[in-house]
Amino acid sequence: MGFTERDRTIAATVAVVGVGTAAVLVALCNKRKIIQRFRGPLYDQTIRIVTNAEECQQVVGTLRNHCRDYRILGFDCEWVTEKGKRHPVALLQLASHQGLCALIRLCQMKRIPPELGELLNDPGILKVGIGAIEDAQLLRSDYNLKVESALDLRHLAERCRVPGPYGMARLAEKSLGLQLDKHWRVRASDWEALELSERQLKYAANDAHVAVELFRMYADRVLRCGIFTSRKSWFDSLMTEIECFLDQRYKDPPKSQKGATSGGKNGKKKLLDSKNSVLELKRSMSTRAKPLYDNCIMTAPDGEVLCTCDRKKAEWYVIKELADIVSDQPTYTIRLRFEPKGRAVGEVGKYYQTPKENKCVVCGEKDSYIRKNVVPRDYRRHFPRECCCFWS
Repeated sequence: MGFTERDRTIAATVAVVGVGTAAVLVALCNKRKIIQRFRGPLYDQTIRIVTNAEECQQVVGTLRNHCRDYRILGFDCEWVTEKGKRHPVALLQLASHQGLCALIRLCQMKRIPPELGELLNDPGILKVGIGAIEDAQLLRSDYNLKVESALDLRHLAERCRVPGPYGMARLAEKSLGLQLDKHWRVRASDWEALELSERQLKYAANDAHVAVELFRMYADRVLRCGIFTSRKSWFDSLMTEIECFLDQRYKDPPKSQKGATSGGKNGKKKLLDSKNSVLELKRSMSTRAKPLYDNCIMTAPDGEVLCTCDRKKAEWYVIKELADIVSDQPTYTIRLRFEPKGRAVGEVGKYYQTPKENKCVVCGEKDSYIRKNVVPRDYRRHFPRECCCFWS
C-alpha cells in the first residue's frame, strides 16, 4: 500500500517535532554544563551568614526546599585550635545544589533550633565533603547534633579512578579546574572572631559549594542519568550504588605489596598449619626487605629544612593540605603551610636535618639489618654522640 503526499507530510512533521524535542531536552540537560564552562562551577554562589536561631530556621527551610529537587548538601566545619587544644566547632557550612552556602556560626548562637538537628539527621539527604565523617563526629561531641548519611567524597573519587592525593584543593583543580585558596593563614585563622573577613567567608563557602560540584561530577560517572529518566528515580538508583560508603570513614589505601593479595586459601592454610608454625612465625626475626629511611625533606614555610621523614608521612601532610610539594625528584620535598612549633637547633637539630643511612649502626651491613623500636644499651654506644642522651 503506497503513501499519499499527505501521509508523507505528516510523517516528516512528526519526525521534525521529535528531533526538535530531543534537542531541547539535551540542551536543558547540558544548560548548567554550558554555563559552567563560561562562568565557572561556582557561578551561582550565594552566601548567607547565620548568627542566631531565627536566621538558622529560615536558612534551614530554604535548604530543605532545595533538597526536594536534589537531595545533596555540601558539608564542612571549621574550628579554632589553641596551644594544641581544639575548641568546639565554630562554623558549620552547608551548601545546596542551587548555590546557597549557609555559614552557620555555632560559636555565636545561644540556642540551636531543632530544625537544624532534624536536617542533619535526615537520612534521605546526603551530606558530602572531604572528611565528612570526622566533622560529623565533632558536631556530635560538641553540640549533640547527629549527622546521618555523611559521605566522604574520597570514596567516589577513588571509585572514579581520579588520581590522588585526595585533598579538596587537589580534587577541585583536577576535576573542576578550580584553584582554591588553601593558604595556611586562612585555614588556621580565628573562626571565632566577631566578624569574619571576606577571605574567610569565601574560603568557608567554597569548601561546601565545591563539595556539591564534585559530587555532581562523580555521581554522573558512577551512574549516568538518561534523558527520559527522572531525577528522583536516578537518585534512588544512585543511593543503592553508593550506600556502602555512607557514614564510612575513608582510609588511605595501603601501599601495594608484592604478593599481598595472592595465595588465597592456600596462603592462610600455610600460615595456620599448626600452633608451632604460628609461634615460629611470631618469634622469627626477619630482616628488612626494603630500606627503612626514605629521607624525604620537610621544610618550613620560609624554606628552612626542618627534618627528614618517610614518604608516607610527607604524603599525609600533602593529602591533609598542610603542606605543598616542592619537588619530587631526586628527593621528595614538601613545604609546610603553617609555622611549626619548633625548629632544628644545635647539634641535635643538625642530626634530624641529616639524611639517614640505611645500614646497621654496629657492623655497617647495608643488605641485612633489623629495626629495633627499643634499642638495647649495647647498641646505643655506637650511636652518634649527640644522640646518646635519648633512651629510645
